[in-house]
Amino acid sequence: MIGTSDFNFPVVIHSEKFVPNRERDGVELTDFDEENRERLVEAKIAFKKLLQIIQDNEWTEAFNICRFTNPDISDAETKKWFIKEIFNPTKEGIYNTKLIELDSSLELNEQRISLSSAYVPYADRRTKDKEKIVKTIYDFAFQVMAEQIPCKEHFLNWYEVLDFEIFENEKLDIEKLCETISPKGNLTEFAEANKLTEDETVQYFIDLVEFVIEQEEEELLGKYNLLLNQSDVFTKIKGLKIDRVEHKGLKEGYDEKLKDIYFSLSNNECRETLLHKEFESIDDLIEKEDKYDFKELAKDTDEELRNFEGNFHDEYFLLILKDLFNWYTTCGISDETLINLFPYFSLNKSQLYLNTKTPQELEYAFDIEISGKSEVLAKLANSSLSENELEIIADNPELVSNIIEWLNSKQEDNPDEELGNIGKEFLYHQLCQMFGENRVLWEDKSEYDFRVLEKDLTTTKYFIDAKTTGKGIANSDNVPFFMRTAQWTFLDKQQASDKYIIARIFKNGGTIDVKYLKLNKQSL
Repeated sequence: MIGTSDFNFPVVIHSEKFVPNRERDGVELTDFDEENRERLVEAKIAFKKLLQIIQDNEWTEAFNICRFTNPDISDAETKKWFIKEIFNPTKEGIYNTKLIELDSSLELNEQRISLSSAYVPYADRRTKDKEKIVKTIYDFAFQVMAEQIPCKEHFLNWYEVLDFEIFENEKLDIEKLCETISPKGNLTEFAEANKLTEDETVQYFIDLVEFVIEQEEEELLGKYNLLLNQSDVFTKIKGLKIDRVEHKGLKEGYDEKLKDIYFSLSNNECRETLLHKEFESIDDLIEKEDKYDFKELAKDTDEELRNFEGNFHDEYFLLILKDLFNWYTTCGISDETLINLFPYFSLNKSQLYLNTKTPQELEYAFDIEISGKSEVLAKLANSSLSENELEIIADNPELVSNIIEWLNSKQEDNPDEELGNIGKEFLYHQLCQMFGENRVLWEDKSEYDFRVLEKDLTTTKYFIDAKTTGKGIANSDNVPFFMRTAQWTFLDKQQASDKYIIARIFKNGGTIDVKYLKLNKQSL
């Protein structure tokens, strides 16, 4: 039997065909009460049609029709029938109909979702600050999963209306929030996926962790990836340490350089177990004793070097050793302190270097040191020249000297723009003085630069191309000039015959000289 006080259906059902009990305060739903059962089945069908109308017409505030509780029926057989025929179909209708309105700020083709696709922010209704907690959960969820939660105007209504014993999977409490957003990757991936900057993402998780701690839910930090390590990977709190790799004499950035060297030596990335620096702002997140300091990193690095069993001649190891030598000599810490921090490396630097050399290479090293040319030879070694190319240079010093001499005297065909313009400007004024301004045309073509007209101002007397060099005429014996393809082609034309002039312009400091050379192509 169900009465008016415990009738768990989302809407009121009224029918003249109901058969009330003797006291007229309820209706029986036993096997013998077919009339009453038929009325409820009809109501269920009508309610599901109503849900479809709400969805099709996008009626708003549909939470008002979703008050629904578990059946409280004492008779087992009656309860079984009610759950199967009325409760479950009604629940399914509410669950699968698009009743939830998404936030209007979202640019989506579909602005409604069903409860089956949604989460509703939740806090225990017995909690004193339940609404504040629900609002905070909503704010966190809205930044990363806004398409799965009700709009700002309605989320509290859905929280108040829904029976979360029935719709338990849709309950977005603090743990479900952490579970849902717990990243599987790194900072960049999460930021890009949620259209946040990396700084915004870091602050988001700092705020979330502080909220978790405030709610005394610290165990969630051990279950979900809510913290960042120094490799920018999200991780659980277990095993994380505070970074105390610092020393009063250490230069800026040299802590990170030593971490890199240690990783290269050991393939053990200490940053994976170090808490991201920004998260250190959270009070008492990690015990003060759980730290990794400079002394420990130095010891680990020194021990890795002591126990190194690889190939000392391997190029990768040589680069690591080079970095460590550089770090050791430039880090800013006193030699006395370094000896205490790196006892093995400090005492064996020379031997480690010698171990990387074959007897022949050691002989080469001494030759280089004796020559006094180690710095410039190091530049050659770090250049893009191949070993074969360097060997050619070493075997042909006279050739190299000739090349250097040629480079010192070499002038480009196209001098820099400023020098070329100076030469052309000078030539133009000289030609104007010689022939008159009205007869000199500065045309700047690929075949020539100037055209000088006959006195009739119609026919061409000369085609003149300027070739400027920054050397004086006295030093120009070995300074070539170059002809473009367009110029050679132009010389074949009848109009250029006996009219093509090269103006060789020599600019040496403030002095400019011009020599003219007439060109004709000749077949032999």
